Amino acid sequence: MIKVGNKNISGIRVAKGQYRDYVMGVVTKSKPANLEVNIEGASFIALDYIYAANVKITGATSTTVVDWNANINTNIDGIINLPDLTKIQGSCWCYTTINCTCIYMPNVKSIGANFLQAASVPKMVKMVIGASPFTNVSSTGSMRGTSALKALVLKVSSVPTLNGTTAAVQSYLYKGDDAYIYVPRSLKSSFESASNWNIFKFRAIEDYPLIDAPDTWLPES
Repeated sequence: MIKVGNKNISGIRVAKGQYRDYVMGVVTKSKPANLEVNIEGASFIALDYIYAANVKITGATSTTVVDWNANINTNIDGIINLPDLTKIQGSCWCYTTINCTCIYMPNVKSIGANFLQAASVPKMVKMVIGASPFTNVSSTGSMRGTSALKALVLKVSSVPTLNGTTAAVQSYLYKGDDAYIYVPRSLKSSFESASNWNIFKFRAIEDYPLIDAPDTWLPES
């Protein structure tokens, strides 16, 4: 099921591969405001050349692996909404320009190595990730190019391991005076003292109840 709003659209090429299920080639006469792609039943899916303002991908399961070609996000300049995804494949979104303003992944439990490695992410101001138990954040190359990220929202029940800060210190999340990581109040002090996390500034999610929504809302101060 691939829809724009509530209507099926025909300008999509879907190909079944030997190792992956592909959904690729979204072609419309005008750029749709909202594209919904349901990938239910797919075990490994690559989504390439998506052309829309906002994209919502549903139907992922605990065993679904989603990978992206370097071109996917060039033309997504709004919100990428991945409500069902539980795992980010290693090297996902590498060496590309990502023009979205928000990535919403509230059920992701693990992020592979080199996520966003060498990517240019000049407009993304918010990323919402995390589900319990959150097992790992590998920072090797991660978020180096997030030059506008002001809010990383981690909805977790314990402090996950952060494997280094080499790339993180090059992000706006580290450099910006108005950039914060939002975590549950019960974990805020633990994050502030945890290895590698302790270089960042933290706020409690409970103090900003709108911060974990799939949009670009940010506190004024």
